[in-house]
Amino acid sequence: MKQIIFVIVLLATSTFLSKSQTFNEFFVRSADIITDAELTVLGDHSFKNDRFAEAETYYRRALTKASDKAPDTLLYKLGETFLKQGKNVEAARFLQRSIGFSPQNAVLHYLLGSACFSLRQYTEAANSFKKACDLSENNPTYCDALTEVLDVDPEKAQANFNMGNQYAAEEDFVEAHPYFLKALQLDPQNRFYQDRVRRNELLALQQRHMNNATNAFVSAKVYEYSGHMDQAVELFKEAVIEVDRAKALGQLTQQMHERAAYYIFVYQDLFR
Repeated sequence: MKQIIFVIVLLATSTFLSKSQTFNEFFVRSADIITDAELTVLGDHSFKNDRFAEAETYYRRALTKASDKAPDTLLYKLGETFLKQGKNVEAARFLQRSIGFSPQNAVLHYLLGSACFSLRQYTEAANSFKKACDLSENNPTYCDALTEVLDVDPEKAQANFNMGNQYAAEEDFVEAHPYFLKALQLDPQNRFYQDRVRRNELLALQQRHMNNATNAFVSAKVYEYSGHMDQAVELFKEAVIEVDRAKALGQLTQQMHERAAYYIFVYQDLFR
């Protein structure tokens, strides 16, 4: 009943507004009784209609009312609204805060990368696009953005080298390798790049063998559980062969070593 009366009062009052004042403007000013959810709806409506400054006003008011409710969604909405207006510094600030609440959200990292790219902060942009690409399992839009920022970075060779180092630090040597190669192509006389390509090439090859071993091992377990032991044994053998190939190339990383030890243990246990 109270809500009906409130709407009637608003409608009656709106007839007295000047032509320069919209009903929405009056509505948002009227009221401490408007909730953060209602303001967010108004902001969403303005955003969808490309009225980004108006959306910013609604979202800001909603944020003040939702300050004790983990306002990650509002931070994201404000960040995207700033981005649409070309307010890239503010966009980056709000998106970083939103990522603090939702660090696994690929969209947030992509939007932050877009803001940093517009600010010519290419290293930060590349890091954000890489995170978005990884979290989204190689969404083409996010991964293409990473490629683009590396291409436009004035320090192209170093930017590619840094990206290779990031993947290598995560022990993803296969993914790191193209970036190290690109850095060397751009600066072929750099001995540091030359050495890194050689070392990573070996690790990437080891990792490919270990990935093959993993695939064979997983398939072998499937056959084992379904009672097809002949197929399982053949695949266990294949996994061990791939492990031996990786070992033959040199010392394994700790992660590779642990996987290899487990596969061999399971294989040997099969014949006890």
